[in-house]
Amino acid sequence: MALVTKTVYSEPGYDYRQWAIHVRGTIITEVAKMERMIDDYIAKHFCHYRKRQIELIEVIISTKHLTFQSKADIVRFIVVRRGDATKEQATKIHNALLQENKIAYHRNLLAHAELDTSREAVNIFKADKQTVRFIKFSANSTKPVVYDKKEVIRLLELIQAVIFFFNDVKHNEYQKRLKGQRHTPLSPSASTKRKKTS
Repeated sequence: MALVTKTVYSEPGYDYRQWAIHVRGTIITEVAKMERMIDDYIAKHFCHYRKRQIELIEVIISTKHLTFQSKADIVRFIVVRRGDATKEQATKIHNALLQENKIAYHRNLLAHAELDTSREAVNIFKADKQTVRFIKFSANSTKPVVYDKKEVIRLLELIQAVIFFFNDVKHNEYQKRLKGQRHTPLSPSASTKRKKTS
């Protein structure tokens, strides 16, 4: 997903903060969209009726009872069991979600990290108008995490790859249902064929 063109103001510190809000918001929004698709996929595997699927999502899947890591573990198992992916493809999806410097790591960091508003960070932004830094606090060290244009695009492409996978699965299921409907005894095509042969 391409980033929306930013509005450039006269004060670099203001531009920097606005661009940081945009970067943070875009990535978190895309991850939320991806996670809802994962929730829906899990629910559809265990329930055939939409009302029950929504119940399962509301009561269990989208709550604190099921962590992002747990969802990734479940998906890795289900996609292979259902034949939607090979073991290798399932591992790639799982890694994209959970490995260091991948989706879950950055989602958590951007949701909680403080924006680095130091003079140094603003000066870096002034040079290219696209690099922002967030401060990551940890027990061992506190360090800035840089999000330049290349890193933001890498993350969005990673998120989109997962979204596209689940979109493809959804599309394939729809096509299978259509194919199945065409071959049912009560479908118009089947009754037409019977009339022609009789």
